[in-house]
Amino acid sequence: MQAHPIKAESANTDALSGALPSQSERLRHERGLDASSQHLSPSSSEPNDAFSNLSAEASPPPPQELPHTRLSRLLDTFVRRIGEASAWIWPVLMLVIMTNVVMRYFFGEGRIEFEELQWHLYAIGFLTALSYCYQSDDHVRVDVIHERLSLRSRSWIEFLGILLLLIPFLTLLTYYAFPYVYGAWLSGERSLSPGGLPYRWAIKAALPIGLLLLSIATASRFSRVFVYLFLKPR
Repeated sequence: MQAHPIKAESANTDALSGALPSQSERLRHERGLDASSQHLSPSSSEPNDAFSNLSAEASPPPPQELPHTRLSRLLDTFVRRIGEASAWIWPVLMLVIMTNVVMRYFFGEGRIEFEELQWHLYAIGFLTALSYCYQSDDHVRVDVIHERLSLRSRSWIEFLGILLLLIPFLTLLTYYAFPYVYGAWLSGERSLSPGGLPYRWAIKAALPIGLLLLSIATASRFSRVFVYLFLKPR
């Protein structure tokens, strides 16, 4: 005797409905998962906090600098203001170069005065920038080992370099620079080119002025190194 097809289908449906969870049970299950995820969220952030702490510890410390003195602050301010004022030489130099190029290639007229004025301005800008670069410690260093040393080792190198190299160099150049300018002033030296600039002593005077500024920056740097090596407690 065969079972009625409608009754068999209803029986299968009841069996499936009994095997599958009801809608209310699914809602309770989802709420339970949300509560468990909220309960686990603080602990899941702990690895992130630990990673951030490790990254903070692994970051290198800020670079150390030499201590400033009252003398170094005074001298550095003077050298820095001279350097910032002399920076206007470079726009003037570019303007002179552009003017000379336009006059030569568009009007067919070159000016010796502009050509000499170019290297005059370049010399003045370079000589005044030496002290500014040394004061701000922005000069080019070719020693690749210097950056890997400690501050005390670098200070000893700079201390000996100033005493044995820089100070004798500045003394020797300054000794010959003033007679060099004075002789040009006495003889009324001027450019040998036709139409060249007069008063050659004026451009030569930039040499002792630049050396004087560099000496001031050297005195400031030497005071900082001396205080760090001999007067600052370790």
